[in-house]
Amino acid sequence: MNPGIPLLLTAPLFLAAGYRFRVARFLGYALSLTALLVMGFTGFADKASLFFSAVALSVAVPVALYAEGYRAEKGLPRGFIPILDAFAWCMAAAFLSPNLLALVVSWTVAELMGFALITMGVEERGYSRAAGRFLLVSVLTFELSAFTLVFTSVFVMAAAVAGTQDVWRVLTAGFGELAAARGVAPAWTVPLLVIGFVTKMALVPLHFWLPDAHATAPAPASALLSGVMTSMGVYALLRLNQILYMGPELPYALLALGIASIIYGGVQAYVQDDIKRLLAYSTISGTGFSATLLALYMIDPAEQVLNAVLLSVAAHAAYKAALFLDAGVAELYGHTRSISRLSGVSASYPYSAVAAMLSFFSLVGLPPTLGFAAKLYAALAIIGCAAPYAARGAALAALAVSIALSALYGMRYIRIHWVQEESTTPTAPRRLGLQVPELVLGVENVALLAALYPIVAEWLTLMLTALSLPLLPLMVYASLLIVKRGYRVRMGGAGLS
Repeated sequence: MNPGIPLLLTAPLFLAAGYRFRVARFLGYALSLTALLVMGFTGFADKASLFFSAVALSVAVPVALYAEGYRAEKGLPRGFIPILDAFAWCMAAAFLSPNLLALVVSWTVAELMGFALITMGVEERGYSRAAGRFLLVSVLTFELSAFTLVFTSVFVMAAAVAGTQDVWRVLTAGFGELAAARGVAPAWTVPLLVIGFVTKMALVPLHFWLPDAHATAPAPASALLSGVMTSMGVYALLRLNQILYMGPELPYALLALGIASIIYGGVQAYVQDDIKRLLAYSTISGTGFSATLLALYMIDPAEQVLNAVLLSVAAHAAYKAALFLDAGVAELYGHTRSISRLSGVSASYPYSAVAAMLSFFSLVGLPPTLGFAAKLYAALAIIGCAAPYAARGAALAALAVSIALSALYGMRYIRIHWVQEESTTPTAPRRLGLQVPELVLGVENVALLAALYPIVAEWLTLMLTALSLPLLPLMVYASLLIVKRGYRVRMGGAGLS
């Protein structure tokens, strides 16, 4: 047995013990990270599994740190922490799953944990429309797609994998073995196969469950739902494309849905006044960008296009999780989520302001952030792939629209950290237990770029480094300016000059 598996299976025991003992909780996360490294070095997990699980855990650890202080401030039940940990671990386990059976089981448990977390965000007890939509739309469509995937795999690939109609053999076969026996999905199963994963990505028109769910959930849960769980849809479609051929029409349908989601999500995000709904709609736009690149990869499965897909997922996870944590800080600061009523958050939360600025730079795509690398790789992949000219042209236009819209709604969001000189800025304690984890996630928008270089290593690495290093001091300076401005107003004009 691969030595990483016992480590991964032991981690939940420590996470459960973390309900009482904080040290045990973070030992559980350490075991998960160690299992990830072992599986990578021993070749047990392939590139996709390693990448998605690494992104999930790099987001989950700071979110777990943040959740401790957030739970106390919001008065959430103590059960919130173990459910959040179980949610994060199940998503990482789904990404590391070596076969269909493990993927379906871990994903199903993650869906149930997500439903429980959303219900905790409802102020009054009882039925929540957001939780109900999540359960009925997101969870049930996934189960439909998962059942169809198992059904199709057994009846299409069983003979090639097991020599007989052996259901258990197909369910426990590795993805590499299933890919070698890649079958053709019957046309009638294709919509059923993809609907659950398209819904999980919240692509238009199956997006309507996401804004309420992500806005209702507590901030740490929203960070994982938006930063990690939506990427599970991308991962599942990558796996589907690996083991089943679903016809030539699917990539173009996915391309159209991706472009529509970029535009719709971006415009809706720009007009929102609720900071969490703004971020929720921007998630639709972000997953639309990943879906656009994924569609091109289905047309031309080149390594460069796959790297662009992976970088888009990593960038979205890092900046979106950090911004949702920042929204939680802003809500605690101003006792409101209204952008028009929030200002000067940096006065009391300077580290959060820096994290928010770094995340904003990554959202827009400024160097030296992960978002810059994602958008640059996307542009090169679109130009260099073998997709038809019309598809490449539409994808390039969608990339330009995505950058423009992200700048518009990103500027709207980041204004909550600014202050007007004549405004009265409320004071609040500088809760380092909330700010430091958010700052860690903010820094990941820059630091993860170096960590991901080996995955996308090529001549572009040197060019990215050359562009990024001179601009890093300017980025830090711009972040500090916002903190300085908020501090000056808080101190009645007698602060930094």
